[in-house]
Amino acid sequence: MEPQSSETTTTVFVSNMHCGSCVKTIEDALASLSPSPSVVDVSIVTQSVTVKHMHALTPAMIKSAIDEAGFDILSTPIDESTSHPPLSWSGSIARLSAFASSKQMRHLDNCVQ
Repeated sequence: MEPQSSETTTTVFVSNMHCGSCVKTIEDALASLSPSPSVVDVSIVTQSVTVKHMHALTPAMIKSAIDEAGFDILSTPIDESTSHPPLSWSGSIARLSAFASSKQMRHLDNCVQ
């Protein structure tokens, strides 16, 4: 039997990344977490963030850091922290509209345009 890895991989889909500054902001937000991730891959093309991390760093902590940096989380492929399925695209849009303006301002404050 193969020993369990002490690390896992979490992928988060983010809707509003569009430049190198967005990538850097997300990388910095995730690097500040404890324990810090061993690998962070931010892709503007796929609008995704893939993080290799210790189990002590939970997917909820990763999503929270990305959210606090001003980015909109669409979904995660597998979300073990909840018992319900990920939101649909229309559900995500409806939920985001309630706080989009303040979040958008946090995002744009960091964005080089």
